[in-house]
Amino acid sequence: MKKIPTVFEYFSYMTLFTGAVPVYDYYDYNLFISQEKQYKNIPNTILPTLRIFIYMCLVWIPAMLFLWPTFACELMLTDEFRDSSFLYKVYHFHMASIFWRSKYFVGFLLGDMAVRIIGLSYNGKDSNGNDKWNRMVGINSMIEF
Repeated sequence: MKKIPTVFEYFSYMTLFTGAVPVYDYYDYNLFISQEKQYKNIPNTILPTLRIFIYMCLVWIPAMLFLWPTFACELMLTDEFRDSSFLYKVYHFHMASIFWRSKYFVGFLLGDMAVRIIGLSYNGKDSNGNDKWNRMVGINSMIEF
């Protein structure tokens, strides 16, 4: 940065909703606001954002609503669970931890959608000419699978 931001510029950066997740620097925000470097020609942001929304609606929200009760942590306190096999206990604990985290995945994905819909996560084009939307990513929930 060549100059210290004004109070207005700093507060606009601090109050932008996407400041929570994913984290980005003021430098990137300033490039975005002034439409410099990779932010000069941002393509349409609707389809990339819809991909995250559809993924969230098809994977994590149903997991949170329908599978989380099946693997509830309270079941680990029952006598039936205590008498079950070690492998079942490990399986149940692993699945319960995945579905417990699903509520956080939805929140992080909402933050990713906010960054993507305004164009802040645009990272230019890859070697094949496809748009890259990976400049700012809050979570990669595919690691769970």
